[in-house]
Amino acid sequence: MLSSLQKLLTIVFLLLPLMCGVKNSYAEFSLTELSLSGLTLNEKYKRIKERLQVIEKRIKFIEKTLADLTLSQIRSHNIEHDRLIQEYSDLNGERYKLSSRLSDLAKEMEELAYRAHRAREYRVGEYERKLSKAKKYLKSRSASELGTTGDTASVEILNDREIDETVRFYPVLVLSCKIEENLLDSDIGDLLRKDFGWNQEDFSWAKDAINSIDPELIRHFEERMVISVSDFEEQIITGIKDMVMSNPSNVKAAPLLCRSTREIYTIMLPEKRKNIIDRMRSHFEEWFK
Repeated sequence: MLSSLQKLLTIVFLLLPLMCGVKNSYAEFSLTELSLSGLTLNEKYKRIKERLQVIEKRIKFIEKTLADLTLSQIRSHNIEHDRLIQEYSDLNGERYKLSSRLSDLAKEMEELAYRAHRAREYRVGEYERKLSKAKKYLKSRSASELGTTGDTASVEILNDREIDETVRFYPVLVLSCKIEENLLDSDIGDLLRKDFGWNQEDFSWAKDAINSIDPELIRHFEERMVISVSDFEEQIITGIKDMVMSNPSNVKAAPLLCRSTREIYTIMLPEKRKNIIDRMRSHFEEWFK
């Protein structure tokens, strides 16, 4: 079963939006050979992402077309049906290969982005110390305590890969907490407070936190996302509303995950940014005395 974190990352980096217009006629739909020669890393990533969006659009169309066929049409020798089945299989094969390639490129981009992030934001040795502290925090608590699983009886500790993902993608988690706060002002806000233990304090911190994270790192994540930030927000809100009935334990885990995320954010915040925030807070306190 996917953890809450893995589900979130799947939404951000693997679900493909239906943004590219594709003709519905088979004769007008064709994918030319994808050429990546001479392109930069970012250009390759963008080209493959766009190709995947086209493929996803076509797959959705085929699925709808097949679903609309009557039983008699399927049972009879239907050339259109057979052709669509074959095309569907071919597209899924290409989607798998391109997704794997996109994942490899993402890892390269991520390494470069974090190398630059560390050089910009941290003093020598500071990042490594903070990373060690963040991992120690995550290892000291069970997955249920951290909110990365809805199974409240789970006493399992996150494995090394899950810990690495949690620290590496904490800016995405901060953004999700910022989005989830909006649900407290929605039509299900009272329900979330009463039945699921949600409160403003667990989420409101994220609004300021997201603005204090290295903007270049945030930009990197936005470029990597295969859905737009607005689509991401919609996915989060819709997902929580759906889970209120289908998976309530994960809804109860959301505040816990945001508390854990706040702890990771606080640990990983570079000292120079922390000092700036502290000075601003001190000035505000002086003004309002």
